[in-house]
Amino acid sequence: MTPEGTKAQDTKLPKPTIDGVTWRAPEKSDASAIVVLQDACCDVDRTSRITDSEVLDRWTDPSLQTNIDALVGIASDGRIVASIWSYMPGGAESEQRLFGDENQIHPAFRTNEMSDFVLEWWEARGRQRLAEDSISLPARFYAHRFDHQEKDIAFLVSRGYEIVRYYHELGRDLSQPIEELDLSAELDVRPLLEYQAEGLVVHNQSFRDHWGSQPITHERWEHFFTDSLIPAASLVVLDGDEPVAYVLCEKYPQDFVDRGWSHGWVSGVGTVRSHRCMGIATALIAQAMKVMVEDGMEYALLGVDSENPTGAYGVYENLGFVELRRELALTKTA
Repeated sequence: MTPEGTKAQDTKLPKPTIDGVTWRAPEKSDASAIVVLQDACCDVDRTSRITDSEVLDRWTDPSLQTNIDALVGIASDGRIVASIWSYMPGGAESEQRLFGDENQIHPAFRTNEMSDFVLEWWEARGRQRLAEDSISLPARFYAHRFDHQEKDIAFLVSRGYEIVRYYHELGRDLSQPIEELDLSAELDVRPLLEYQAEGLVVHNQSFRDHWGSQPITHERWEHFFTDSLIPAASLVVLDGDEPVAYVLCEKYPQDFVDRGWSHGWVSGVGTVRSHRCMGIATALIAQAMKVMVEDGMEYALLGVDSENPTGAYGVYENLGFVELRRELALTKTA
């Protein structure tokens, strides 16, 4: 983390010296060009695609201010060939995390010089933000890569990052039967879209058990409810007035062609400790999968920490999910 007493201006941003590339803060009018950059990267990296609206969502994300926390590199022909985004979510209690998973470099411009500049600018801006906000918590940089991105992983390791966690992407063939699972009559299932505050309570309580998880602020939580949401598959469970479980599901049609099948994501699911081992999460996911089938989805996908302490991995396996690929979390002290 930034040493006590360090001022933001003492953490200098590196000066770009890459021939043929100029740099400035991104503008909303850049959205389509940033999508083109992401598409070029996805073709090589086999990650995921984005839409113009997802890019524009960054201008309302409470984790960054695009005019000072982001940078785009523009080639002599006018193409955006690199983008840097310094995300620092609020609400941290035990560790301040800085994320750079949206940073991109066009495959044709992936020189050592460019890679170093993007990483160095992102880290320097992160340290400035820590100093500006007088963050007193331990702070770390985080980057996530699929295990097939071997060159990128090697680069990060060479710059001081270490692999600290593995996440599995699991998939479930929705053409297979989905078991009928009913919740207790004492529990009340409501639409998450209409009970966002209750869903946030469940998320923050249930994820306290997870490695390094930090609470999500109300502002950040609201930002998750975008056009990608599958409303009928996103639910919250109440036991009386107490919110005890939730599931949040999304879909990203721009990825269907790459994957070879349509799919929905179980992007978030959680149960508070007092109501675990009652089959609530299993029933919610089963209900969500049925909605996905009705919506024409062929697969359901989700991500899970390989060392999840709540037994979630077994829940997903029992529902028919199987591993598709692995993602690594790499981190470094800020």
